[in-house]
Amino acid sequence: MKKLLIVLLAFVMVFAFAACGEKTEPAADEAQPVTSIDLGGGLGEYSLEGSDCGQNYEAIEAGEEWQAEGYEVTLYADLESNVPYIAVYRCAKDGRTLDEIAQEMADLYADGYFQTMKDHNYGCESKYLCGKIEDESDFYYWTGMIMEDGDDFVEIDFFNKTEEIAIGDTGVYAWVPVGYTDELDEESIEHGAVFECSYSEECYFPYFWIGEYPETNLYDYDTWYWSDVYRDGLPITEEEYNKIVEKEWNFDTCKEYYNALGVDVVYASIENDEELPYNGEIYSLDIDGKHYATELAFAIDGTYYIAWLGSKLDPRPAVGGTFLASLHTK
Repeated sequence: MKKLLIVLLAFVMVFAFAACGEKTEPAADEAQPVTSIDLGGGLGEYSLEGSDCGQNYEAIEAGEEWQAEGYEVTLYADLESNVPYIAVYRCAKDGRTLDEIAQEMADLYADGYFQTMKDHNYGCESKYLCGKIEDESDFYYWTGMIMEDGDDFVEIDFFNKTEEIAIGDTGVYAWVPVGYTDELDEESIEHGAVFECSYSEECYFPYFWIGEYPETNLYDYDTWYWSDVYRDGLPITEEEYNKIVEKEWNFDTCKEYYNALGVDVVYASIENDEELPYNGEIYSLDIDGKHYATELAFAIDGTYYIAWLGSKLDPRPAVGGTFLASLHTK
């Protein structure tokens, strides 16, 4: 079920202050299509070959909606791609650290959350964020990296098209990035799964598994749910398990539950965002000091659902928060 997939996406992020979900049509007389993006300075070319991005990007005029005070912006578009826009922003450090500017952006556009990652193109430290851009008809996942380049910060920002999926027959839907492979099988369906997919190695999005959490027989359910880790059964007895799950759920109980399963909680948001229509919980999980997955929990009309994001790379809680923000009704 919870396949651990290594997925490598072309890093994608569009700051909400620069995009606002609006679409800018490519100008016919602009530059020739490109298969790499020039980040300038000491970073140079960022190759798009072999990525989930298109191969026919054109440099286009960045309209007012893409501008941000203090930033130099270069905008590219390939409207047939899964990533129709890519923007490169450059600004002076002005005495700020990489962590400080990342936190500034995260507080504004990513629910206050960012992660430190190693950029796979340049090998340098970078800061990863993920959020959403939406209007009346479209919802985009924006994700990406902020890097240092001498006296400047450079942001490589893309946003990804999405597809609407149903959360069973609840009347609630979620947006997930396009380009996935359907992995839903009968065994998962028998255990309440409503959606399961994986992405190619170039997409840098995690494997998704979404299913209904049962009200009874929780020990038996978790025995199956964690069977890829514990093939011979859970490492605690049913009596020990029940003593934990019967307690009031809070951060301490959360840690106790996962620790009893041999899992460390490295990030937890018990109440992610109470303003969301379907507020949820986010848990980033490690096993033996290595990232295992991110687990989400959310309720629809009193019924709980779990979303499992499997990836050995870092962008897990950030993507999870965007998924929770995508839950909606028609």
